[in-house]
Amino acid sequence: MHGLFGAGSVGLQALASGLPSAWVSWALTNPRRAAAQPASTGQPGGEPTCEDRSAAQYLIFSTSLDGDPVNTNAPGTYEHAGISHPSDPQMVPTTLSLSGQSITAARPWSTLPQRVLDRTCFFHLATRTNAHPHLPKVLRLWAAGQAEMLPSLIARYTSGCLATAQREPVSIGPPAPSGRSSTLLTFEGHGLASLAPTALRDLLTGSEGTLANLGVQRDQVLDKLLPVLRDSGSRALAGQIEEKALSKRQAKALGEQLRSDLASLRDDGPNAQIIASVALLRMNVTPVVTLRISFGGDNHFDYGLMRESAGTVAGVQQLSLLMQKLSQYGLTDRASFALLNAFGRTLRKRGIAGREHWAHHHTGILIGKPFRGGVIGGIAPGEGDFCALPIDSQTGRGGPGGDIQASESLVAFAHTLARGMGLPDTVLAQSFPAGKFVRAALSKP
Repeated sequence: MHGLFGAGSVGLQALASGLPSAWVSWALTNPRRAAAQPASTGQPGGEPTCEDRSAAQYLIFSTSLDGDPVNTNAPGTYEHAGISHPSDPQMVPTTLSLSGQSITAARPWSTLPQRVLDRTCFFHLATRTNAHPHLPKVLRLWAAGQAEMLPSLIARYTSGCLATAQREPVSIGPPAPSGRSSTLLTFEGHGLASLAPTALRDLLTGSEGTLANLGVQRDQVLDKLLPVLRDSGSRALAGQIEEKALSKRQAKALGEQLRSDLASLRDDGPNAQIIASVALLRMNVTPVVTLRISFGGDNHFDYGLMRESAGTVAGVQQLSLLMQKLSQYGLTDRASFALLNAFGRTLRKRGIAGREHWAHHHTGILIGKPFRGGVIGGIAPGEGDFCALPIDSQTGRGGPGGDIQASESLVAFAHTLARGMGLPDTVLAQSFPAGKFVRAALSKP
């Protein structure tokens, strides 16, 4: 509880009351100084400086050591002869629309709701490695200007904007044998352990569990806070808090919804990871959650690409579940999704007998309000297979003459994601000093 919600479970009190955790902590520990804090500043208690709170987004970040074949059947891979695609009827080439642009992809992608597709950006890039252990280096962008991993870099800034209970990302998934995250995720130099969905369930559910009493906790918070503020001569501020706080009915309903979702978990698989991840964001525990949505895994010996087909169908279904859960918790416009793995898979070598590791092409995915549906970059024959092309940073088109070279496309993806998450130019200039972002990928470039 201390780890998830902070000292004194302030984050839980914030969830119950509907007030920012930093404000609750400040007001309960320094009520008279809180009363003197001008409400118009929007930063009571000296919350971390944030240039634009409205631009900050929560992030669910999918990553994997395996290098799933998500790149082999995504939009942008059906324009060239010679690329091997599964013959499974579930994977037939299908035309779909991305922000009004018609494009061909494997059928599962067309099953996403149109409102989701119009916010889905497929980013063709090269991670420059074909080795599983290099995932941490990929997430550090090969030390391109900074040593922090991409999810942690984003969390360091957005945690202040979102007033989350903790600054660190949370890695959701089955614990690795070492107790560390299977993604080897770090924050400010120290490793982060995985949190199993079932462990979160056991902590927060039950007839006497924390979420069962959220309405009561809401009353307890306000009963502590409001009298002190009124006695300190800040009735106007007390009135603002009463107006912004959740009602007891709302707090109870939220607790019941969270408790029901978590209580339904029976394992630590992909669907459970999604439900737990969205619950953590709604509880404002962390600005960034990492998990793994698989698209077929390490499929060297996958004759007929059957595993790839099943993995693609399941992966898109899990994305649909994620979008559904974000909508249920009112986070559709406040949370985004990104996918970036260690490497991609060959598109032509070995035909339908399986896929090899491939350093020269991977497809990153961005989904959310900050992004415009479409295809960024492209592929062309090269290195005995197909490789990611240079990218035009203004239009997003792939081809010769692009001002973002394929070797720079990983940093461009990261820079574009960070901008979408609300990181300001001052932070971006420090984190990506030589990197360019792709304007066409953003809904508000």
